[in-house]
Amino acid sequence: MNTPENLLDHARELLDHKRDVTEWSAPRMAALLARRATETILRTACERHYGSVSGANNRTLLIIAVQVLDDGTGVLLERAWYGLSRACHRHAFELTPQESEVRELIGLVERAGHHC
Repeated sequence: MNTPENLLDHARELLDHKRDVTEWSAPRMAALLARRATETILRTACERHYGSVSGANNRTLLIIAVQVLDDGTGVLLERAWYGLSRACHRHAFELTPQESEVRELIGLVERAGHHC
């Protein structure tokens, strides 16, 4: 099952080069997995407060989380999601995200997950 914990473990494996991927693509692939974990945590936290939020997109859920989760978890999720989204997107004029940056964002996701 793709739980947030499993997704983050796979992301770390990519960054640790335990998976067979090209070195330049590992940070971006890890960021994609970590963003998916962030979205799962976000949706779970919002559903805990409001019930079904199936029609809401992630940006809407982030707005809700920042306002409702008063322990700072919403802010952590927002920072992680936007940072990981930037790391996932590829433009010809941008460098691949640094492994250290992706690891830091994974840490934010883990901290948010422990609060939810």
